[in-house]
Amino acid sequence: MKTTDEFIEYLNGRTFVLDDRTGKRFTKFLPVERWQEIGFKIADGYDVADIEQYEWSEDNIIEQLKDDVAFGFEKALNQRGISASLMRDVVCDWLYALEHPLYEFASDEENYYPYALPVFRSVAAAFGFNDPSGDG
Repeated sequence: MKTTDEFIEYLNGRTFVLDDRTGKRFTKFLPVERWQEIGFKIADGYDVADIEQYEWSEDNIIEQLKDDVAFGFEKALNQRGISASLMRDVVCDWLYALEHPLYEFASDEENYYPYALPVFRSVAAAFGFNDPSGDG
């Protein structure tokens, strides 16, 4: 599994077209004082005591991946192309963090259509997540 420093370096080496969905999720695993390293900051007036933090661990990342695959399926099954594509990117990022062999498959544009369903299905099958598509 990648360290937080390795994952920060990976995120900083990317260009985000619309928004940094992975970075937003990653802040749950990154101490607040390190958020600026990925371009995030606390909004003025926001109480940092309200921010729930999680340990950067394989189990916690897999739990986040599970939520993100479910959200990806929702977007894909409703044919929300941009959102499905962005969630595919998030899923790829978690696979990278986990150093999972599905990363190569998931990040290959050839495996996107339709609506990243092949990626979500493959990840769901590999991790034992729910596959609401009926094809998994």
